[in-house]
Amino acid sequence: MSITPMGGHLGFSSHDAIRQKVTTAIFFGLRNEVLGYPDHLDDAAAALQRLGVNYGAIETYDASQIQKGNEGLAQRLPSQTVRVQAISKTELDKLDFHTVVARYLLGVRERNIRVVYLRPYTHTEGNLTAEGANVEMVRQIADGIRATGLRLGRATPFRPFGPNPLLVFIISLAAPAVVLLLLETFGIKSRRWWLVAFGLDALILLAGYLAHHDLLARKIIALCAALSFAVAALVAVAGHFIVPPKASIGSTLRAGLRTVAIAIGVALGGALIVVGLLSVPLTMLEIEHFSGVKAVLVVPPLVGLALYLYTSRFGNNPEGVMQSANAPVRVYQLAVGIVLLAAAYLYVSRSGNQSDVAPSAFELSLRSGLTTVLGVRPRFKEFLVGIPLMMLLPALTLAHRRAVGWLFALGISIGSADVIDTFSHLHSPLWVCVVRVLNGVLAGVAIGALLVLAYRRIVRFTRARSALSA
Repeated sequence: MSITPMGGHLGFSSHDAIRQKVTTAIFFGLRNEVLGYPDHLDDAAAALQRLGVNYGAIETYDASQIQKGNEGLAQRLPSQTVRVQAISKTELDKLDFHTVVARYLLGVRERNIRVVYLRPYTHTEGNLTAEGANVEMVRQIADGIRATGLRLGRATPFRPFGPNPLLVFIISLAAPAVVLLLLETFGIKSRRWWLVAFGLDALILLAGYLAHHDLLARKIIALCAALSFAVAALVAVAGHFIVPPKASIGSTLRAGLRTVAIAIGVALGGALIVVGLLSVPLTMLEIEHFSGVKAVLVVPPLVGLALYLYTSRFGNNPEGVMQSANAPVRVYQLAVGIVLLAAAYLYVSRSGNQSDVAPSAFELSLRSGLTTVLGVRPRFKEFLVGIPLMMLLPALTLAHRRAVGWLFALGISIGSADVIDTFSHLHSPLWVCVVRVLNGVLAGVAIGALLVLAYRRIVRFTRARSALSA
């Protein structure tokens, strides 16, 4: 890790670079572009390679701030590109001292930031002058980096490596395999399907390598794996929608833990496939993205809901699609539908690498607090939605499951898909993703256990009142 406040438009010479001992070039300019001429990216890449200078790709969250030519230059220099974190002057003027330090440390720890680009901090801090505040900021960032086990120094890019095609093929077989297992679960079984599925998998990979677009082929297969494993996580716990609730609180909590272990375990299998197929320097530098993030978060809940409503796997007596379409709609159902549509819009808008809806000040404060307490913040969709519902499901009476089972199918699918999405952010270190999911499981289990206790008490109270009334 290095703190390198160095920048400049293209135009340095070999002599200047050697004299200034430049290690990383960060481009900036009034027109927000890395080069004045887009047809000279090859020349720029050749110059940086000849000089042995790293290219600093600046991380952005706003499409309007993306540097023109950034992606093209980084693609030409995957073994010389390092990720840079910078806070714009406009935003820096609005942030307090500790927020700035925390944001930089978070980027270094969780987002593979190799260069911290510090602009002058123009505010005072406590008894410190503006100059002293800048010195203290550098000291705290440096101490925080060392505390995470990293070291200060020159920014180092990833060592060049490429995936073994045979290993990629073996890993890719998991995608058609889980799709076929899902089909068999619902009675669709044929040897011909297996031949078609595995043949298509091999054909996609072969075409990708022959066309020199193997990463695109791996993205397609990884997306299929992510979608199918997220659906499989719900199907794997379908039996818990049918089994009668346990009598004791201990048995109920153990049943909830089994539900969590099964669903999260299957989801982690999908995450492992995504990581195995897509872990290359271009994705780990976030030059190439996992394009199906929104699909992973949206499609599995919809498929899970459809499976719950129109199959008997979850203990239902399903109606046909036409019968459902012709059924009368009651006022409360319409109200629930409107609320769900609004929630779905917010859910989709907030998903993905670049959210269309900015988080509120309260949410940002909550995120910061969770990061401070837990080190790595768990995902809200996991510990507030998916995992608590997995814990609560076995505690519900069969009548209550029939009434709200569709909502549990949605929530469990959302939580399982979010686990896979956590690992699809390939620029984050793997240990961060593991700790994030672990923290989410622990927090979600605790919340779910409280919900189980509250639910059982409410049921006992309701039954006691009914008995007295009778």
